[in-house]
Amino acid sequence: MVEESLTAIAEAAAGGDSAALTRYFAHIQAQLEGEGYFGETLGVRIVSFAIDKISMRMPHNKRVLRQGDIFHGGAVMGFADHASGCAFLSDPRVVAGGMAGVSTDFNASFLRRSRPDEALIANANVIRRGRSITFVSVSVCGESSGDEILVARATCAGLAYTRVGSWANA
Repeated sequence: MVEESLTAIAEAAAGGDSAALTRYFAHIQAQLEGEGYFGETLGVRIVSFAIDKISMRMPHNKRVLRQGDIFHGGAVMGFADHASGCAFLSDPRVVAGGMAGVSTDFNASFLRRSRPDEALIANANVIRRGRSITFVSVSVCGESSGDEILVARATCAGLAYTRVGSWANA
């Protein structure tokens, strides 16, 4: 059996094929959680995935902690940026149109520190999607406490994936 290309799946999903949308989400999830991607370095897993929104979990991980057994701020910001990029990719029209996204602006505010031994949840939502620029809001909370750790807003630019690397061939 010949494996369907991601571009073909995305085109069908963008055209309203609900089965193709399910395959699109599964393929993107496998890529985002796969070896060699930033999310894999942080141990990130997708909790839920829909067009223009994503929820992700980052486990308490000794590799990205600082003193006090809490997450390093850079790891939390990296997690939020990763979630914003994944929200950008959540619309199959992005891949169907031969696009990939890069962050052009990222503004984060820390509201409090994480709690020791607590995993984090990032919820990223597309605020507005234009032809070439997409605005995304991100909230990172403690998984068990629900405490909001960070709020962020990211701006993602859509570029031809030949300029940044092809998802379609992954």
